[in-house]
Amino acid sequence: RRSFWIHGTYGTGKTYAAIVLKHLFEDEVGEIEDFLNKPSLTQFKRRFLKIRAKGEFLVTWKSGVTDIKSGTHLMMEMEVAIKDRLKQQFGDKAYYGRSSLINAAKDAVFNDIINWDYVFDSPQYGLSDEYEDLEEFREAVKRDDYSAISVVKNVCDDHNLAMFANTVDKFEEWIKDIIAGNDLQDTGIFFIWDEFTGFLRDCGDDNVLQRLSELCKQADAPFFLCLIVHRDPTWVDQLGGETYERILHRYHELEYHITESAAYDLKIGRAHV
Repeated sequence: RRSFWIHGTYGTGKTYAAIVLKHLFEDEVGEIEDFLNKPSLTQFKRRFLKIRAKGEFLVTWKSGVTDIKSGTHLMMEMEVAIKDRLKQQFGDKAYYGRSSLINAAKDAVFNDIINWDYVFDSPQYGLSDEYEDLEEFREAVKRDDYSAISVVKNVCDDHNLAMFANTVDKFEEWIKDIIAGNDLQDTGIFFIWDEFTGFLRDCGDDNVLQRLSELCKQADAPFFLCLIVHRDPTWVDQLGGETYERILHRYHELEYHITESAAYDLKIGRAHV
């Protein structure tokens, strides 16, 4: 049991492949059956329909990693995306879990152990420049505004408080809680993240990414990542070829290449320019 890593150069169809996967996991089974009747796919039909017969998957789609500079931020973004998808799929019956990273921030911003009036006026955090008053800042945290939540985490870290300690453990516990609470034990969460390249470029072989790749191997946590990466020699060389290969070994890897016919068309097209 491993998550999935789709990589290749631009224009090779990675995003399209991910969109097809998304539809395969969430569209009506009858529509899937028709699609899988294509001659090139019939060998997979029986196995895939057996997977779909287990029940509903929670398929979450996200694209781009703009301004995500840490593993904690990555997990918070995943939490928001999963909660949005839960709302879409289960409506009023959705279960959002008890203890999560964002919930920890919401609790912390009202915790009297921190003098939030002092924090708000402190030039160290610049909150008074961005928010009219402390109440407005707290409202931003309550509505899942990441920039506000990030300040809460920094304040807790500066005060040596354990509210954000062991963030990966907390996220894993929340994932398991979400799976159990929404009866996804037999299916799971399938998180597709297109254009994931920026996180690798900015954060490298982040420990959080490694831990999350291990999560799906646990029997009580059917949680699968599908990361879509534009592999460019420039940033791969900067990261280190060996490091990149080490990351790949944690996943089912699929590399997309431009087809010979497409390459021929591009060559002919350039010849006419």
